[in-house]
Amino acid sequence: MKKFIVFFVILSVLFVVAACFDTRVTDGNLTYNVSDYEVSLCEYDWDGTEEGRVINVPAYIDGKEVTSIGGYSGNSTPTHLVVDIKDAFEDVNEWCIGSSFYDVVDEVTIDFDLVTSIARENIELGTNKYYREVEGGIIVYNVNVNIVNA
Repeated sequence: MKKFIVFFVILSVLFVVAACFDTRVTDGNLTYNVSDYEVSLCEYDWDGTEEGRVINVPAYIDGKEVTSIGGYSGNSTPTHLVVDIKDAFEDVNEWCIGSSFYDVVDEVTIDFDLVTSIARENIELGTNKYYREVEGGIIVYNVNVNIVNA
């Protein structure tokens, strides 16, 4: 009987811990954190096209309402919407971590429109910067996301 109780307690703890973490779901260029309680858009992979600079956030994923963009993942880690531009530059292999050790030879801003009906207070937009190593220094890519209400 004692072994059964210990087994039941361990099994219960495992279920509670598993419920604390989100499942990541990718739908096209969008990646979501899906939990029992909410769906949060966490990443957008830009394909390099002009049309791809408009990010349309659907109201529902897998029958669950998309309630936030960025915010917190299931283990309570604060996150913001990540707009990943690296795949749009197929010929570039030299991405670097930061700019402090390089001369900045150019700076490019790429604007995106985020079309959503999610309330502004439920949207976390952080800084998305990418650094590409080129001869003589780096090019800094600043990703700017503008919120457009649907």
